[in-house]
Amino acid sequence: MEGIAITGNCSGNIVIENCMSYENGRLDNTNGNKGKGIDIHSCTGTVVVRWNRIYDNAQRGLSIINSTGKIDIYYNLIYHNGIGTENIDNRWGGIFLGYPSASNTDGISICNNTIWKNDGRNDVHADQSANLQLVVGTGCSVSLVVKNNIIGEFIQSQPGYDIVYRGVGTFNITSDYNCIYRSDDKNMIFYRGSVYTQPQFSSYQNEKSQDQHSISQDPLFVDADHYDFHLQPSSPCIDAGVDVGLDRDFDYNPVPWGAGVDIGAFELIRRITVLSLSYHPLDVRSGKWIDLSRKGNHGVPYGGARPVMIAPGVMGFEFDGVSGYVGVPHNDSLDITDEITVEAWVKPFSIMKYVIFVFKGKQANNYACNCRFLEGNKAGAMIRKGGSYYSITGDTVWTTNKWYHIVFTYDGSQMRWFLNGVEDTSPVSLTGKIDSVTESLKIGGYGEASYAFNGIIDGVRIYDRTLSEAEIRENIYRSPIYRMLRGLPHSMIYTKVPWKQTQGGIYVP
Repeated sequence: MEGIAITGNCSGNIVIENCMSYENGRLDNTNGNKGKGIDIHSCTGTVVVRWNRIYDNAQRGLSIINSTGKIDIYYNLIYHNGIGTENIDNRWGGIFLGYPSASNTDGISICNNTIWKNDGRNDVHADQSANLQLVVGTGCSVSLVVKNNIIGEFIQSQPGYDIVYRGVGTFNITSDYNCIYRSDDKNMIFYRGSVYTQPQFSSYQNEKSQDQHSISQDPLFVDADHYDFHLQPSSPCIDAGVDVGLDRDFDYNPVPWGAGVDIGAFELIRRITVLSLSYHPLDVRSGKWIDLSRKGNHGVPYGGARPVMIAPGVMGFEFDGVSGYVGVPHNDSLDITDEITVEAWVKPFSIMKYVIFVFKGKQANNYACNCRFLEGNKAGAMIRKGGSYYSITGDTVWTTNKWYHIVFTYDGSQMRWFLNGVEDTSPVSLTGKIDSVTESLKIGGYGEASYAFNGIIDGVRIYDRTLSEAEIRENIYRSPIYRMLRGLPHSMIYTKVPWKQTQGGIYVP
């Protein structure tokens, strides 16, 4: 009846992460204590609940009762809970923190969660149901930090609240930098006997000295009706949070991504990928090499360039070394002059000086940026700045019939060259903008045999910013080519785990 239940004197460290807990108690919730997504009761150790999707449970999404250790709840999606069909007297909703009997906690921290449209549908005391509720009984003392959360639109089938803080015990609440929102004037906040609606949010801030930097505006999700809680670019939650020491969002993207931390479970990832050519067979065999960046930079094969199966479900392009190349028509998104990253997987059948991997320009002496073979069977990159050409060459001597992952970056102050996730030579200092070129982008050559690549190229990506070393390595580990080279099944996926613990993550079925 519960999705995950931990009960008793658990003195160790408990971590619940990367789980989906849903539809618990939907079929039989006649027992008033059942139907929770995650239920933690009377634990004395540290509890961490992170990166979980908890939804459609009959009673509560997350319930923590009389647990006295330190509790951290962050980057979870908790929505549409409290939707059971039985009349139950048991405080429904999203997150419930209950301390009815004498106990103290080492502190509860609730940060960067999206807690949205939970319900108190059939709780006979639904005025005590909420998206987020803390109840502190006689003799209890609780410290609670609530920051960077989006909390709103509690479904008031019966009276309820988005936030409830109630009880006769002692609690010390620090709530700030949240987005607390209702689109109507129903009750929004219950704070120890005081009730506030959305139009009264400023009164709540003044009278309770809470949420001084919080907002009460529509967070502007991408599609909340279909449970896509990513933020639109115009969301008021972007950069409106505060640093609470967390470094990865629900999607495991770096935090912050921009001028500040975003409120909610997702950082807005600005569209910095301007070219991301698909691995999928249907996207490669369609007569084009489909771009997944949403910029429309699709590639068209010419001459001796043909799709090739690299591994089951993974395709790239093979080039004949004579006339084959893939052309991508010019687009303003590809006219990058400030920061750039070029990334690709390359497998050469032969090696020849100046043969091209990726090229932006018209011909050999009129380009903005390229990655290619250079002297001594080594590879590197060249850019044009102020009409002059500058290059960086890696130290590794390449061999044929071997896969290499290449990355070139320029951040306006230096050029760097990475091979298989490791910097392959010392950076080259250089300042200024890359010359603007309105010619097309070409992969594997540009039509002249002397510059035509002979081999396979896949996973081409171009970014209008500089990737970090950690991001470069993470891209490698997420790649289906890396899985192939490691002998891992294509069905295995990259699992979100802290970088320092695994040097890049692990794969699981």
